[in-house]
Amino acid sequence: MDLVMPPLSYLLTSFEGKYQDFISKSKQTQIIKFVIYIIFCCFTFVLLWLPYRKSLSDKIFRTKGMLNMIPMDIITKNENLKGQFLAVEILQAVK
Repeated sequence: MDLVMPPLSYLLTSFEGKYQDFISKSKQTQIIKFVIYIIFCCFTFVLLWLPYRKSLSDKIFRTKGMLNMIPMDIITKNENLKGQFLAVEILQAVK
């Protein structure tokens, strides 16, 4: 037993040290991956979503302007147009 204990204690301390190194490197790798993911999400938001939202807002503004240019007497005389404008979705969109 006296001959086995020193190598066994060396192996245990070596294992614990290597295991702690592995855990710290794994943790560091996961943190780097998470930071890269967050940066990717921010760039995607800035480069894709904001221009899309601005373009959509411009299109909605133009559509509202075009709908406001239609004279009311034309809408009231045409039953198809009158029915479309009385629909709830269009009235909410024009407001």
